Amino acid sequence: MSLTKVTYSMISGAVYNPLDYGADPTGAADSSPAIQAAINAAIAAGGGEVFIPAGRYKLSSSLKIQNTYDDNVFIKIVGVGPGNPAVSAVDTYGTILVAQTGYIAIDMAGGNNITFEDFGIIAGPTNPSTVGILMQRTQPAPYCAKNNFVRIAIGLPTNPSANGGVGTIAVMNRRGEHHHHYDCWYYADKCVVLAGSGQYPAIVSPDYPEYVIGGATLSLNYFDNVAFLGAGYGNNMEVFSTFGIKVDGGYFLAQGGFAQVLLGTFNTQFTVVDPQIEIGTGVPLGFVRAISNVKGLTISATTNISNLTGLLTSTGADVSGLNIKLGASFGKVVDTTTESGGGIYGSVIQYDSSLSQTVQRNQSSKFHDWQ
Repeated sequence: MSLTKVTYSMISGAVYNPLDYGADPTGAADSSPAIQAAINAAIAAGGGEVFIPAGRYKLSSSLKIQNTYDDNVFIKIVGVGPGNPAVSAVDTYGTILVAQTGYIAIDMAGGNNITFEDFGIIAGPTNPSTVGILMQRTQPAPYCAKNNFVRIAIGLPTNPSANGGVGTIAVMNRRGEHHHHYDCWYYADKCVVLAGSGQYPAIVSPDYPEYVIGGATLSLNYFDNVAFLGAGYGNNMEVFSTFGIKVDGGYFLAQGGFAQVLLGTFNTQFTVVDPQIEIGTGVPLGFVRAISNVKGLTISATTNISNLTGLLTSTGADVSGLNIKLGASFGKVVDTTTESGGGIYGSVIQYDSSLSQTVQRNQSSKFHDWQ
């Protein structure tokens, strides 16, 4: 995986600076209206770049980039870097949005062809936001598609009561397709939720209802070199009814009692390759947990967490087309018994010979040492 710096350039359009609309980079005054005005100007002009200079910008209301579907309109919102929340000299280090909206910081219901680059979002001390970025399909078209996230940092502290008991969520994607996250940093109770079906129905845009087409309608989301930093209450990544999801490299912080990746409803072609896995607090439940059927699951990983289970399957969860390659020091490759069953079919599972485990041979599957 290349770590070459990625930049998504604008095809055309002017540059709009929220300072020209009255934004306050010291964080004292609410900058939501000014940043929104700059965004609206770019949209009205048929595309453009919103450049947010270094500073801290208080958001008392959600920024909205909604229903922008047009193959010829591209919007880019860019700062100077995600910054460091601990730095007090607000005009010298990074672009940070201090989100005090009580709910969603950036609402992208029907937002398309949007690029976010080089800024951070943190929850403010008063009425802190509980969802960093919401993407949502609002009708057959616009889809909420073709959005890019480059060096974006979102930090929302743990709050088990947030969002009706769901916890805080850095990125919530409801049926958005063809998205790319590159070199991002997500910290929340649930770092990323990909919902191709109806999970957490209360977490939707206040402005638009969710469009439900039925079946798996979330596809082709890619995460390259992304850090999933669970705040302590929830799985790092939850994936429901999707197709073509890939995690390439990146970092998972394992927390006690939770899986790092939860796969629910029916998923096809989920891939996670070469992640770095470390432990936060407690004993993590496992790396990937399938609570319903999965077809085409690829995992290639090593870990320094002793006794971490690579894949858990729950009652009635059948996994087929599985390709697992696990190195030390996973404690178990596959556990299909802890949660009362689940089958593995038509799969190839390779595991390090140092694992002292008798691996269950399921129907039409091959298990062997990868060395």
